[in-house]
Amino acid sequence: MKKTRFFLMALLLMTVLVFTSCGNDDDKDTVPDNPTTDIEQDVKDGADDVKDGAEDIGDDIKDGVDDAADDMEDALDPDDGDDARTDDRDDHDAKTAE
Repeated sequence: MKKTRFFLMALLLMTVLVFTSCGNDDDKDTVPDNPTTDIEQDVKDGADDVKDGAEDIGDDIKDGVDDAADDMEDALDPDDGDDARTDDRDDHDAKTAE
């Protein structure tokens, strides 16, 4: 009885393994329908990326030039025309120094 039960369980296991290995639910095509369209889209995407990158570089250069011009103006006139003190002395030290 034990041998028969063991044999039937082994046969059932083998049957399950055979049926599960024969299944195939891969419905995806391995070859695209129109590979030319995919390549053309990739080229367009690459061209758009290059265009966007060039615009970003142009904007960065413009911002850098504007910042450099502001820095030069600040270097030539650090007070921006106001009467604020630019040295590290406070008002008490300034009065005693006069």
